[in-house]
Amino acid sequence: MSSIHPLADIHAIIEQEQINTLFQPIVSVHEQAIYGYEALSRGPSDSPLHSPTVLFDTARRAGCLAELEKACLRSALRRFRKLNLPGKLFLNVGPELLVAPCYQNGAAIDLLQEFGFTPDQVVLELTEQSPMTDLEQIANTMRRGGNAGLAFALDDLGAGYSSLRAWSELCPAYVKIDRHFISQIDTDTVKREFVRSIIEIARSLNSNIIAEGVETEAEMKVLLKMDVPL
Repeated sequence: MSSIHPLADIHAIIEQEQINTLFQPIVSVHEQAIYGYEALSRGPSDSPLHSPTVLFDTARRAGCLAELEKACLRSALRRFRKLNLPGKLFLNVGPELLVAPCYQNGAAIDLLQEFGFTPDQVVLELTEQSPMTDLEQIANTMRRGGNAGLAFALDDLGAGYSSLRAWSELCPAYVKIDRHFISQIDTDTVKREFVRSIIEIARSLNSNIIAEGVETEAEMKVLLKMDVPL
């Protein structure tokens, strides 16, 4: 693929669904088993759009971010089914897709059924790639999805200025603590207090906590003591 005209390349990637999907495991520490996988999207390996940051930034500038995200969803569903992976599939979606016309009127459920998924097998993970400017509309969309059996997650809790407000207004089934607060949590008392507060709020809201980016045994031991389940 040519690297000279990335804005033109992005349209080809979307139309031809040239998305590489990787899967990051989510582990249940209590059951010592895979709970599910988060789908991670990349552009073609021979293109500068292979980088997810460049890929999504280019789509935003080209005015086709929702279309790219839909193509990423299709790629993830197709590959997850092909690999026959266990557990739930966590799919990243941005605010633009949740409120886009192409997502309304049961389109998400139709997409899952196209690839042989039932709603209870999938978690839609709301990212903050763009500001959540219309929480009411997002909440309405999530409510309709929840009535159909879909679960939602809030990604990177603590990374964006609006994430705590979004949590309080959207009440997702899962919240993922940003890896900044997990990295070196074993040596940082401030991070431990932050995570402890998040755990208490999550219990009161019946949200499941997922710790992102656990890289060391020391970090894992602290999280186990704090009873972080995923």
